[in-house]
Amino acid sequence: MKIHVTAYGDLRRYLPADQRDGGADLELLDGSSIIHMLDALHLPYHSTWLVGVNDQLVDLDHALREGDQVELTLPIGGGWLHED
Repeated sequence: MKIHVTAYGDLRRYLPADQRDGGADLELLDGSSIIHMLDALHLPYHSTWLVGVNDQLVDLDHALREGDQVELTLPIGGGWLHED
């Protein structure tokens, strides 16, 4: 099956060099999950980031389907304001 992966920020370096700007088309085996995709990209999945498939946040065991649009992004951190 073929999926399209867009990565943002520092995660773009895991996409093939010639496909970093517009995202990468990946060919995976039917029944592959997000973890299989991350393995194919050599992207460590113990890192903290967010994965979206077709505009929905998903877990690493989410099963992918033909034509899925996957987005990888680092969470944007913020602080909290503590007032005494």
